[in-house]
Formats: sequence, C-alpha cells, structure tokens
Amino acid sequence: MRVFAVNMKTDIERRTHILKECARHSLDVEIVDAVIGKNLTETEIKEKVSDFENSGFTRGEIGCSLSHINIYRKMIDEGIEIALILEDDADIKDTINEAMAEIETFDGKRRKPSIYLLTEAEKYIQNFKVPLKTVTLHKYHRGWYTQGYIINRECAEILAKHLYPIKNYADNWRYILFSTKINIHTVIPTIITTFKGMESTIGEDRNLAEKKKRIRYKKKIMFGKAFNIFSFLSYYILKIPFYRIKSVK
Repeated sequence: MRVFAVNMKTDIERRTHILKECARHSLDVEIVDAVIGKNLTETEIKEKVSDFENSGFTRGEIGCSLSHINIYRKMIDEGIEIALILEDDADIKDTINEAMAEIETFDGKRRKPSIYLLTEAEKYIQNFKVPLKTVTLHKYHRGWYTQGYIINRECAEILAKHLYPIKNYADNWRYILFSTKINIHTVIPTIITTFKGMESTIGEDRNLAEKKKRIRYKKKIMFGKAFNIFSFLSYYILKIPFYRIKSVK
C-alpha cells in the first residue's frame, strides 16, 4: 500500500514529526507538498472554488482540500489501487501495519469505492460491521478529520471529480456520504490521532470564519440537489430505525 503525507514545505517541525512517525512503523512515506491557500491568487480562487464569496471557506481549508484532491489525482494518474493518506500532525498507533494489511485484503475482495477512516469517529453504526483480526469496520455515521484514512482508486476517481471545483472542505464526510455513492467505513479502534501539541494549522482560521455564512452554505450544498435530498431522507427514514448508533465518547 502506498503511503502519502501532506506537509507544507516551510513547516520543517511537522515534516520531521511525520517522517519519524512513519519510520517508527516502517512506513515508506512519500511527502506531498501541501497547497498553501493564502498564496493562491484571486483568479486561482475563482477557478478552484465553486462559490468562495458565499461559502465562508478559509484559505487554509481551500489549501487542505486541494492538497487531498491532488493525491486523488496522483492515484488515478499512476494507477495506485489503494493508499494511506496522512497529515503531518498524525500520531500513529502501533497496530497500523496490521490494520493496513487487513483493510487492503478486505478491500481487494470487494472493489467498491471506499474510504476507511482511521481517525476517531464521533458516532458510528454498531450493528453494521465487518470484524477483521485487528480492527472492526463499521458503517460511518458522524465524524471529521483527515489526519489518516485509507482510500481506494475507485473512490479517488469519484472524489477527484465530485469535490472539484471545491464546494466543501476536505473532512466533511457527511456531505460526501449523502452526495455520492461511496462507502465510508469507521475503523474501530482508532488508529490515528492528533499528535499532542500539534493543533491543526487551519483551526485558528476556522474560529475566525463567518459561522452564519458557513451554515447557510452547508445547507445549500447539502440540499441543493434532488439526489442529496433523496439520499438524506432515505437514510433517516428507511435506514436509521434499523441502526444502533454508538457514540465514541
């Protein structure tokens, strides 16, 4: 399995951290230079973002989303079947190699567009699960973060097209759940957490963003298409009554 880590060239401390983390687990990682949102021109913003003025997106979020989309495109161009994508603040648990091998084997048998979230979930579907030896795969219900996840090429092809021009931030998995036909799995127990003391570089920008504008925009893109509405309603009317939703905390 190929391993990629997103890092800004200028952030030497974070690059050193993720290289050490990967070396500690014998992961052959390829560093992918992050897109720095604040360096994008107004012309580039208009080209790469669907509705920047009304979205409330920060430039940091735009850079993060573009960085992940660039990896999806790399997977497509190079014919990479499955990859682990990390961010440079990832703290990797000792079971990573076993989990990667088990997920790769499982994914190879089904070949459906799939993402496997290795970060801590907020909520997941307890009664829809696939027990593997080291981890258990559950249906995703709610959760964020892009510090660590496994994605196959079929899924990368869908997201590279669906998410560009950017209409949402990279870790809005719920939007992806209701607007595409990909499979999102929550991996239990958690394999990737945030390294203590290394807060997200886009977190401060998010705190300053216009919250009301962001809420309006999120509703617009979630319910602006008939497919999204149908997917959302069918999920909550036809499926949720049969799901046992478990909160992590």
